[in-house]
Amino acid sequence: WVIEAGLVRYAQRIEPLEGPPRLQYEVLVRLRDREGRLHAPGVFLPAMERYGQVMAVDRFVLMAVCRHFARNPGRLAGVELCHVNVSAQSVADPAFLEHAGALLDRHPGVGARLCFESAETAVIANLDDACRFVEAMRVRGCRIALDDFGTGYASLTHLRHLPIDRLKIDRSFVSALEGDGGRQESLALVRAILALAGTLGIETVGEGVETEAQRRILHELGCSCGQGFLLGRPAERRRD
Repeated sequence: WVIEAGLVRYAQRIEPLEGPPRLQYEVLVRLRDREGRLHAPGVFLPAMERYGQVMAVDRFVLMAVCRHFARNPGRLAGVELCHVNVSAQSVADPAFLEHAGALLDRHPGVGARLCFESAETAVIANLDDACRFVEAMRVRGCRIALDDFGTGYASLTHLRHLPIDRLKIDRSFVSALEGDGGRQESLALVRAILALAGTLGIETVGEGVETEAQRRILHELGCSCGQGFLLGRPAERRRD
């Protein structure tokens, strides 16, 4: 059974916290097994990473996105930004870099609507490879986001040498913005992240926004965008 045959694409909106709405979303994947049950990425991706197969998921998603926009140019024109995840294995693999570059070269115009996002720890752990990947994608008009920011060990020095466009603040900080336990610490950390991003001219996205209070606090602190169940649940994309 080919793993790609069971992959299902979903999309979750990313909403500006101020100003007019703009169409931005992140492409997500679920795995449908032979019995028709859907499994979240946390169930199947760790095993694929362990056996070096997660790059197949990254290739599937990127090819599907390019094919979708090629067949639906009107949708490409209406999208401001489409986030696509890239694993640590793909970031470090020259073959994936070559594949992604060739694919975007065959689909001119798509790169300007793409934002590749990878976990903070994955990027910093493979910094030289990440720099090569970032530079090659930015030449093609793509933007770059660090996911789960605040949980790893990125520093100002790392961010200065990586031309990052967006930081996605980890959901653990967002969920702790309300309530008593850890609220002050989370407020301080989020403020620090937003101040750092503002100094470097980087947009910010608060992940895991599930309550109106979380959305309001992020907005008051100056966060650019939010993503989470309050703002939009993942929706299955139709097959092209």
